[in-house]
Amino acid sequence: MSEHQQVINIQNAAKFYTKFGLRVLPVQYRSKQPSIGQGWQKLNINEDEIGRYFSSLQNIGVLLGEVSQGLIDVDLDTIEATMIAHLFLPETNFIFGRKSKPKSHWLYFVEPVIKTKKFPDTNGQMILEIRSSGSQTVFPPSVHESGEMIQLEKNGLPGTVASNDLVKGVQRLAAATLLAKHWSSVGSRHEAALALSGALIRCDWPQEDIEKFIEGIAIAANDEEVLDRIKTIDTTKKRIEEGHPATGWNKLAEYIGKDVVSRVMEWVGIVDGSSGNSTLSWETPVPFEQYEVEPFPTKIFPEWLEDYVLHLAEFMEVYPDMPGMFSLSVLSVASSKKFKVSPFPGYEEPVNIWTIVALPPANRKSGIFSALKKPLTEWELHERKKVKYAIAENNAIRKALEQKINYLRNQAQKAGEGEFEAITEQMAEVELELANNPPLFAPRLYTSDATSEALIRLMGQQGGKIAVLSPEGDSIAAISRYSQNRIGNVDTWLKGHAGDDIEDDRISRESNLIQEPAITVGIFVQPIVVSDLVNNEEYRRRGFPARFLYSLPSSKVGYRTFDKTKVPNEIENRYKENVTRILSIQTEKTSILRFSDKAYHAFKEFSLNVEKRLIKDKGDLASFEDWAGKLVGHTARIAGLLHIAKHFTEAGDVEVGSDSVNKAIKLSEYLISHAKRVFGESISESEIEDAKYLIDSIRKRKQSEYSRQRLWQLTKKRFKKVDFLDRAIQTLIDRGYLQEVWTKNKVSGGKNSRRYLINPYVFNDGPKSIDADINVSPNRGHTGPEVGETDMSEKVSRSKTSMANRGNRGTELDTFTQDEIRADNPDDEDTMIL
Repeated sequence: MSEHQQVINIQNAAKFYTKFGLRVLPVQYRSKQPSIGQGWQKLNINEDEIGRYFSSLQNIGVLLGEVSQGLIDVDLDTIEATMIAHLFLPETNFIFGRKSKPKSHWLYFVEPVIKTKKFPDTNGQMILEIRSSGSQTVFPPSVHESGEMIQLEKNGLPGTVASNDLVKGVQRLAAATLLAKHWSSVGSRHEAALALSGALIRCDWPQEDIEKFIEGIAIAANDEEVLDRIKTIDTTKKRIEEGHPATGWNKLAEYIGKDVVSRVMEWVGIVDGSSGNSTLSWETPVPFEQYEVEPFPTKIFPEWLEDYVLHLAEFMEVYPDMPGMFSLSVLSVASSKKFKVSPFPGYEEPVNIWTIVALPPANRKSGIFSALKKPLTEWELHERKKVKYAIAENNAIRKALEQKINYLRNQAQKAGEGEFEAITEQMAEVELELANNPPLFAPRLYTSDATSEALIRLMGQQGGKIAVLSPEGDSIAAISRYSQNRIGNVDTWLKGHAGDDIEDDRISRESNLIQEPAITVGIFVQPIVVSDLVNNEEYRRRGFPARFLYSLPSSKVGYRTFDKTKVPNEIENRYKENVTRILSIQTEKTSILRFSDKAYHAFKEFSLNVEKRLIKDKGDLASFEDWAGKLVGHTARIAGLLHIAKHFTEAGDVEVGSDSVNKAIKLSEYLISHAKRVFGESISESEIEDAKYLIDSIRKRKQSEYSRQRLWQLTKKRFKKVDFLDRAIQTLIDRGYLQEVWTKNKVSGGKNSRRYLINPYVFNDGPKSIDADINVSPNRGHTGPEVGETDMSEKVSRSKTSMANRGNRGTELDTFTQDEIRADNPDDEDTMIL
């Protein structure tokens, strides 16, 4: 297009816009800068003046807001926002953009006119903005700075909308886009979608709105499982209706970041962001007797294994956790030493895993154990029959050779000088023949004897691999059976998990070198065994409990009906046949299962997410980093096992796909929830009692907010050191009873002061409106005890005690900053220091 033609086009466009009451202004060519400098906001060009103002090659701008009939420009700065704008923004027939960013400007006439508002990401990058009075936008047919033409996508009139409707749509679009931009960093998108569904359901959003919101996030994030994300709404709604716990904003913040979630809540109107101190919505706190755990995700398995796990659980009247976890150990038994998994070049993991399921007695652990172990036992028996004659022949040959050696040894003792050399030479030949006929052993897949001696002996006989399987957990006790201090030798176990060579040179037995050993563990125990395991300081120091994958399912005892149908034969037979297929895989050397590019990227995102969650004092995994630090490696192993269960003999010829990795990640989130319970309950009874004492003290006063110094005042008779108070506070934060916030305090000169918000569930059954958050205002005064809570004699006694202790006041408070001491309202008589 010639320069002259472009000038004509700009002039015609200016006349068109002016006819509709829009104020135009000249803008520098390929720029956003007005041509006339200062005062452009007040420029009012009529149709007759257009030729004078647009006589040369320029762009055309339109003033926004009141001066142009209330014209508002919704400017979409990110590709993600343009992808899903149609889901949230009102209808309009005036949309434009450019080739690399189409449909990036949506125009509306709005009544009443709204102000300009920006919606930035947490890193400051602009997501979108509402542009209004005081702003101008470069309109078609101008030329963008990049050289691209600004073109109309819809050539009609701007839509006329109410300001509230437009703001609501823009805010939800911004929130969905923000979540989409951070969605790729989420380790388990399914779990994140469950948490978001729970949060929005509790906020009384209509289901249609929730579906649209989650659909938009998934589309903008290029999530391949959009329908699965939408289905989480029905799943969560059903759980809430049935009275089961459901995750929400706090869990979503663990996955995607508290800053992101707080901003989303502010934008969609759940939190008033004006105070600058928005908090996440409250959820039911975790009782001291339990941690919320995820249900076992049976969908991770291929159909043949999922069917058997579900039918067996139904028949035995247990939850799927027990058969699901043990089936992973069965896969490990069948696959270890045959395969390794490699997420990326230079990094390999063996595929043997350790599972431990804890349930009280009478939960049919033995029945589950026997059913799942059956193909292993049958394979052992079959293979033993095949080799029993070879073993018998080998034993006979070795026995004859050993007898011949003994005979020659006796002859050598009697021989003279001339005969001795000939006999010893003959003896050496026989011993060489014996060495060339090493002992043969019957195939053995598993044992329940877990002493180091037994494991080394069995691995030496079975090519470096063995499994420890038991329905009663006596295997853990066996580790320390012969130890005087009851702390067993776990070196063999640890090396058998990592694949580090074992060199055994004890005098009491022959020297033994086991290269890349592989120990699988699958045991059922009572909960006390798990508690003893994780509370054993020496085991914990060595990292022994950190190798286990824990499951603590609920019990159905007391609710069983004893009328369930046995597992159909075809499902049981298919399970046994497929496990046997994996057991029968023959490999000359270990086959390496390599990740595809998509699998690697999914694995990397998960790994980075776990790393963030390990940050000390911030991440939800930091308190048990010994276990969580090994989670990435465990996830790689699980992905390998799921890949093998899907592809069988072809497993080594096919790359591990993203489907297997994402399913392993899903299982890892399940394992995290159970590990939190395991290691959370490993804190001492005294710490639990301290936390209970603190929350009881808070409950009596029914205040919604406390400073750290005020909590010390309430509880200093029990907590002789502030460290003990801080520990109790952290326990309550971890369980959702408190939230820590920082506020600016006028008394302390505007400096930050730490305060704690109390979950409304502490005082009753929960807040009437679950989406109603507590917004902290700086220097808010305490309400004090309710009338009648403290009688006059108690007040006098407390006053006398305070006066008597005035001399020690500095000692009591020397661990608090002066800002924290001054943070309470000095006019509040309940917190005054007399």
